[in-house]
Amino acid sequence: MATPSPTVFAPAEYSAGEVVQNLHKYPHYNGADTFSLDGEYWVAIETMFYLTCFVGFAVIVFQWFFFCFESCCRCCEKRMKCSSFVLRSLLGFLFLWLLAGTGLSYWGRNEFQLGASRVYDLCIKLSDTFKSLEEYAASINTRAAKEVALSGIVCSNATSLTSQMTDATTGLQTASQGVVDLLDGLGLTIEEVGTLFETTIPRFIDWGIGLVTAFIGLTVFFGFWTVLCGSARRRRLLIAFSACVLVILCPLIAFELTLSVVLSDFCVGLESGDGPIMVMANDYAPSSTLSLINYYGTCNGTNPISDFLGDAADEILVINSTAQSLKPVPLCSFQNLTSMQQESVSSSTEINAMTDLVGCSDINPFITDIFHKVVCSDIVDGVYKIWVVQLTCAVSLWVLLFLVMAEILTAETESRLELAMQEQRLDLKPSRFIPRKGTAKRRLYDKKGRKERMAEDKAIAEELQQIEQSRADDELAWAAADAEAIADSAADEKRQWLVKNPKGFGMGEERREELLRIGHGGAAAAAQAAAKKKQKEATKNKVTKKRNAKRTFDPDADISDAKKKA
Repeated sequence: MATPSPTVFAPAEYSAGEVVQNLHKYPHYNGADTFSLDGEYWVAIETMFYLTCFVGFAVIVFQWFFFCFESCCRCCEKRMKCSSFVLRSLLGFLFLWLLAGTGLSYWGRNEFQLGASRVYDLCIKLSDTFKSLEEYAASINTRAAKEVALSGIVCSNATSLTSQMTDATTGLQTASQGVVDLLDGLGLTIEEVGTLFETTIPRFIDWGIGLVTAFIGLTVFFGFWTVLCGSARRRRLLIAFSACVLVILCPLIAFELTLSVVLSDFCVGLESGDGPIMVMANDYAPSSTLSLINYYGTCNGTNPISDFLGDAADEILVINSTAQSLKPVPLCSFQNLTSMQQESVSSSTEINAMTDLVGCSDINPFITDIFHKVVCSDIVDGVYKIWVVQLTCAVSLWVLLFLVMAEILTAETESRLELAMQEQRLDLKPSRFIPRKGTAKRRLYDKKGRKERMAEDKAIAEELQQIEQSRADDELAWAAADAEAIADSAADEKRQWLVKNPKGFGMGEERREELLRIGHGGAAAAAQAAAKKKQKEATKNKVTKKRNAKRTFDPDADISDAKKKA
C-alpha cells in the first residue's frame, strides 16, 4: 500500500465581516448561537422568528387601539398645530418616499443575485471536477472487473503466479470501487446546490420583493387618491388597507431577518474550521462522501481518494509484472496476458489523471471562494439590505398612518370651526332646534332626519328626471318648428318670385303642378293684382311726399282751402 504524503497546502482562513458579526450578536434564546440543524439552536431561531412577528403585530394592534380612542388623537392633533393643507403636502411627500424606498429593495436583491450567480459558477466548476473523477473511477472499475474475469482463464494450471494475478486484479477492483463509493453522486449534488442558488432561491426572493412592491404601490396610489380628493371615510379605508399591508410585511421581514442571522452564525462558525460545512454535509450529502468533504474542507490528514489510488497503482504494477512473467509459460494465454497489460496501462493513465485533480490545492479554493467570498459576503449583505429597506418602509408606513389620522381630525376640526363661525354670524344656536346628544329625542331626531333626507333626495331625483324629459321634448319640438319654418320660408320665396315673374314655371300642366306644390294655386292672379295695386299706391305716396316737400307756406291759400272745406 502506498504511504500517504503529508499535506503541504494550507487553506485560506476566514475572518467575519462587520455585517456578519453584528448579525451574530443578535440575541439568541438561551444563548444558543452556534450553528446547527437541530437541538437548541433551531429552538432559538424559531423563537427569534415568532418573537419578531409578535412585536410587529403588537405595534400594529397598539396603533389600532390608539386610533379607536380619538381623544388621544385629538390631543396630538392639537399639539401639532398644522393646517389640513400642510398635512396633505407632508403626506404626499411621505407617500413618494415610501414608493422610492420600496424600490431600494432591489439594491439588496441585485447584490444577492450577483452572489448567487458566482456560487453557481463555482459549483459548476467544482461539479465538473468531481464528475470527471467519477467517470475515471467508473472506467477503472470496469477495466478491473474485466481483468478479474481474464485472470481466471489466463492459465490452464494454477500456480503461485496465477494466484498472485487473481489477488492483484481483485485488489484493483476493490480500490476502484472504493473511489466510486467516495464520489457517490457528489458532482451531481454540487450541481444541484448551484442550481438552487441560481434559480430557486432568487425566484423566491423576487416573489417576495415583488409582493411587497405591489402592496406598497397600491398603498401609495390609494393614499394619493384619498389625500387629494377623498373623503374622511376613504381615508379611514386607507388606514385599514395599510394596516393589512403591515400585517403581511411582518412575517416576511421576520423570515428575512432570521435567515440573515442563520447565515451569519454559519459564517462565524467557519472562523474555527469547517464545522458548519460538516453539519450541513451530515444531513444533505451521501454518508460515503463525508470523509472526503471533511478532508477538502480542512486539508488536514490524508486524502481518502489518494489512498485508494495508491492501492490501485500498486496492484497495477503487480498485474503488469505477473503478466510479463506468465507470458513464457506454455499453458498461459499470451493474448489474454497482453490484453490485461493493455487494460492496466489504460487504468494507470486514468489514475495519473485523477491524481492531478484530487489535490486539496485544486479543490479547496473552490470551497473557500463559495463560502468565504460569496455566501458570507454577497449573500449575507444582500439579504441584510433587503430586510433593512423593507423594515424602514414598514416603519415609515406605520408613522404615516398617524399623520393620515391627524389630517382627518384636522379637516373635521376646521369644518366644525367654519360651521361654528357661520352659526355665530347668523346668531344661531344648535340647541334651539337640535336635541342634546345621547337622548331619545336626539336619536328620534336623527332617524327622522335620515328619512327626510332620503325622501328629499328621492323627490329631487324625480324632479330632475322630469326636467330632463321636458327638456328633451322641447328640443324635439324646436327641431320640428325649425324644419317647418325652413319649409315655409322656401315656399314663400317661391311665391314672391312667382309674383315678380308671372310667366315663371313654364306654361300649361307643368305650371299648374308647380303652383300647387308651393301652395299658390289659383290665387296667383289675385296676388299679382294685389302686388300691382300695392306698387301703384307706393308710387303715388312717393310722388305726394316729393310734392309736399317742394311746397312753400302760403297763409292765404291755406285759409281759402279751409273755407272751401268748410
